[in-house]
Amino acid sequence: MGVSNLTAMPKGRLNQNTWTKNLTERGPRREYIGDDLRCVAMPLGGIGTGTVALCGDGSLRQWQLVNQVNHSGYVPHSFFALWLRQPGHEPVAYALQTKRFFAENDFLPAKNVNDHVVPRELIRWVDKLPCVWETRFIGEYPIAEISYHERDMPVEIRMEAFSPFQPFDSDTSGIPAVLFTFKVHNKTKHRITASLMASQQNFVGWDGATLIREAQNPGYGGNQNRLHRVPGRYTLEMVTSRLPDDHTHWGEVALAAFADEVTSLPQWDDVEQMWYEFSRDGEFKVEADSLPSAPWRTWAGSLASKFPLGPDETREITFLLAWYFPNRVVNWDQPVDVTHDKKTKFWLGNHYNRFGSALRVVQHVYERKDELVAAAHRFRDTMYGVSQPYWFLDAVTANIVPARTNICLQDERGEFYGFEGGNGASASWAGGVGGCCALNCTHVWNYEMTVARLWPDLDRSMRRTDWVVNQHETGYLPHRTTLPEYLPRLWGMKIGGPDNPALDGLFGGVLKTCREFLGCGDPVFLSAMWPHVDRAMEYAMTHCDTDGDGVIKGEQGNTYDIHLYGPNTFIGSLYLAALLAAARLADAAGKTKRAKAFRERFAMGSANYDKTCWNGEYFIQVVDLKEHPKHQFGAGCVSDQLLGQWWAHILGLGYVLPKDHVRSALASIFKYNFLDGFEHFVQQPRVFASGHDRGLLNASYKVGERPEVSLLYSDEVWTGVEYAVAGLMLHEGMTMEGLAIGKAVRDRYDGFERNPWNEVECGDHYVRSMSSWGMLDLLAGIVYEADSKRLRVGPRGQGSDFSGFFAAGTAYGVVEQKGPEVTIHVAAGRLPLSEIGVLSDGPATGSVDGHLATFERRDDHVWARLAETIELTPGQSLTIRLG
Repeated sequence: MGVSNLTAMPKGRLNQNTWTKNLTERGPRREYIGDDLRCVAMPLGGIGTGTVALCGDGSLRQWQLVNQVNHSGYVPHSFFALWLRQPGHEPVAYALQTKRFFAENDFLPAKNVNDHVVPRELIRWVDKLPCVWETRFIGEYPIAEISYHERDMPVEIRMEAFSPFQPFDSDTSGIPAVLFTFKVHNKTKHRITASLMASQQNFVGWDGATLIREAQNPGYGGNQNRLHRVPGRYTLEMVTSRLPDDHTHWGEVALAAFADEVTSLPQWDDVEQMWYEFSRDGEFKVEADSLPSAPWRTWAGSLASKFPLGPDETREITFLLAWYFPNRVVNWDQPVDVTHDKKTKFWLGNHYNRFGSALRVVQHVYERKDELVAAAHRFRDTMYGVSQPYWFLDAVTANIVPARTNICLQDERGEFYGFEGGNGASASWAGGVGGCCALNCTHVWNYEMTVARLWPDLDRSMRRTDWVVNQHETGYLPHRTTLPEYLPRLWGMKIGGPDNPALDGLFGGVLKTCREFLGCGDPVFLSAMWPHVDRAMEYAMTHCDTDGDGVIKGEQGNTYDIHLYGPNTFIGSLYLAALLAAARLADAAGKTKRAKAFRERFAMGSANYDKTCWNGEYFIQVVDLKEHPKHQFGAGCVSDQLLGQWWAHILGLGYVLPKDHVRSALASIFKYNFLDGFEHFVQQPRVFASGHDRGLLNASYKVGERPEVSLLYSDEVWTGVEYAVAGLMLHEGMTMEGLAIGKAVRDRYDGFERNPWNEVECGDHYVRSMSSWGMLDLLAGIVYEADSKRLRVGPRGQGSDFSGFFAAGTAYGVVEQKGPEVTIHVAAGRLPLSEIGVLSDGPATGSVDGHLATFERRDDHVWARLAETIELTPGQSLTIRLG
């Protein structure tokens, strides 16, 4: 470390200090306070619905609810407020946010992020109001908690916010709504009166990109807010009469208060006048304008709930924001202009169109409120109730976020698609608005594990798109998707990234299909996918593995936006893992001859890759640099050299390369690519780590071995790669090294310099970061095969006292090990089991909670085969006792 990467290979190391100790300690809940709130912005919203971010200062920013990706989008006049009256004092009122970050002062932001930016429009109007002195924030996705603090305030006030969230139920997790629940506690010994107020601007007609200056925008005009009263709730319905209901920007917004007594100011556009009314008595008593807004202008609307609070009493009020913008169209540049007509709009719609209106969303949430609250809390409490370090769990939950931002969309049919990220500071070349690198990029989505575990139906949708819609008749797979699906496919075209189809994306398609089948065990899914997988593997074995020796030597397009040549285990390990995955699928499909052929090719390939690429420390690329002088890595140490091994372990397929060489290569990756700091390192072409940060380089080179034009992005750190390498290390028992890499990522996204819920690469909320879920599975040793109802568990490097979260098939819960006992607790869903394998070097004997079972040893697990299949349901557990 400390030597330029252009001349020598920097050496990473673990400092024996407090940081090292913190790698394994459980640690307290992370509460963001003070300057660490500056970049905090947790997106709230459902799958395919868009999001709005609750920020560390209490403001709502990054408004992306109108079918547009715009990380800087802002809707003014949308906020919460508190009014208080106590005996012997004048009433006081506060906007529930702080002005702490209005002035930049000496703050030096990190490169390629903009979550710290407070919109000037927010400053302009909030500066007119009294605000609380400070806020504190706890984010355990999907739930955000924020508390508000002011000198001598007689109450404690905390707000909890989340969007409906339920694993294995993508419809419930795709409701276009956010619940904001406030709890106000009277700290005094006397009775006081309080009022909570929510205000929301009617932003119907906004394009999601242009500036809204207070109540003015070119898309506004004819906006109107209507009050609806039903027992238990008051709702402001926000609409427009200017646009027809098939217009791209037509839609509806609703602000609701779940309370019995509410006063309202349905339409206002002067924040100071509105505040004067509210701050006098904590309620609204004036008549509001009921006319549609003037051209270029809109209204905001407010709801206030006033209530008494006795000594030591707590009251709870819930506000709901709901939206309905049904007319999603293709508003981004396709990889190739297949229509030659930029003015054409292609209809997609939204899956949430099933609700029909924003008012129906409100009704739906109101009727299911208790259930929705319980589901979100159950997931959060189960996840954060295990023994792993708190930062580790944050790494997993924070990277659920990309799936629920506008990076991903779900069309009216329910089909699921995703960009690589959102245009922003880290993709400034593409502009600040829109999704980056459309669409379903096979090689970037190779790293995603989160959606597959939480909403596997969505990943099965992506596999249908890959194979049924996109695959060429010869078997290859374009690495991007055009929409709508009836447009011409991207066959034989240059589509961004590598010039020709990404081979890592093709092999990833096979691996992902195996993952999806293992998760569902559905023979119908298998029968639909198998012919395409078989065709893809035949293409690889004939067009790519041309010598038939299991080694690919020709052009290999990949996620580094270049083409590699010659044997290398980055592509090679993926090929080997894909051969094993295809054999597993062939077995399930009854295609024994094909399964045998895949395994025979695998055996040759594994031996030949090891013989050809192993240099005694790690796996290199064997390439003629005179013939291929650009963007090869040659003798370099690449962090992705074992990506296929990561996949193989996640799928329970075993080793694709010799075990001892895998571990040696991982040790080399840590030794050479992990840096304790970047002060003297030249990151290029993009900077994703500050000088004081730790991180894992994509590649590094010993003195004299760096090619003149090396692998593109060698000198960058990508969180998705870091998490994958960390997960593989955890599986191999390299606990401290794996945890060090994972924690280095979370330390960079600390709230002060970067947003903990926005890991960037080529765009915001980059989907490669969803590889973090793999750390969870690999640390706990979780592999579930739904077709055989077989579950294997085996916490590695965690001693004999461990508990970890799992999501398998259609259930989630906790796996717990205490000495020779392993217990599976199901928190939600259903988990059928016929066989359980436990990582153990002990004898193949034991018992299973009184169930008849036979025991045997296979590989490094002891397997208990149940005499009859059982099914665990919520609240049930099963304990396996070995020995």
